[in-house]
Amino acid sequence: MNQSLDLIQILVYSYDVKRAIQGAILGCLAVCAMSLGQFAHMQLPQAEAPPPPHAQKFDFSTPSPWAMTGLGGLVGAITWIRAIQEYAEIIFMGAEPTALPGYFFLASQSDTLWHQPSLIAAWAIPQLKGYNNADAEPFLRVAANRFPSKWQFRITWATYALENPTDSIRARDSAAAILLPLTRLNDSIPDYARNLAFTLLHKNGRPEEAMSLLLETYQQVPDPLVRHQFRVKIMDLLHRNQVSLGTDSVDFQEGLAQMLEAKEDASRKSAHRLLVDLVDTTRRVQALPFARNLAQQYADYRRQMAAK
Repeated sequence: MNQSLDLIQILVYSYDVKRAIQGAILGCLAVCAMSLGQFAHMQLPQAEAPPPPHAQKFDFSTPSPWAMTGLGGLVGAITWIRAIQEYAEIIFMGAEPTALPGYFFLASQSDTLWHQPSLIAAWAIPQLKGYNNADAEPFLRVAANRFPSKWQFRITWATYALENPTDSIRARDSAAAILLPLTRLNDSIPDYARNLAFTLLHKNGRPEEAMSLLLETYQQVPDPLVRHQFRVKIMDLLHRNQVSLGTDSVDFQEGLAQMLEAKEDASRKSAHRLLVDLVDTTRRVQALPFARNLAQQYADYRRQMAAK
């Protein structure tokens, strides 16, 4: 009987200890939740009396404290849910876009390994009342450097730059500069994204610069498939500048490929100089005989190899 009473007392005592431990854990969690809530209240954009749109300047150079504490992924996800709610209220209820850019900013800065918040912010912000493409440009600039393989950032950024209505030439120059890093990526990006920079330079009346830049980029790309695509672009640039060799075109293209792929630096430099001269209207007449001679030399070489 006494043993039974002792066992009951032990069980009751164990239960009380368990409840005490649970209470202590719940208390700690409550304190943590209140602390996180207070910190989030200070960090997140305020819903009441927000600053006007022109005063919302975001400092992308300062890392988020959430990312530094290892909670960036969690805070980024929570902030992203709030951003979706805010955007839905703007679209369906006509709410003012007061805090949405701030939510985009916090989500993109908290989780620096997640590219979607920056990309969607760049698409959504210019559509908000009181905002334009310039307000989305910081998101694109930072994300383009943070995620160099995500070509969508530079394409969107260049598209916004091209919409400058006051100076179309300067706009195309700016877009070309934005797109140039894409030319050095592998074959995972669309061809138009890779070639758009050269097309913009050519459209601005600088075909020699476009050809020179195209050739310099060609030499820096190790991927054989991408190099082949660049050679196609070179011939397209010649065609755009009305450089025609008639029946010698095919032999010229093959001979040119041999020179560009040659191990000798002098051979590659000769091909570079010839191509730049061909698109330059002041030197094209002198360059055409050299181009025809290259085509004939390759044709002779091809016939010799076929005869063996």
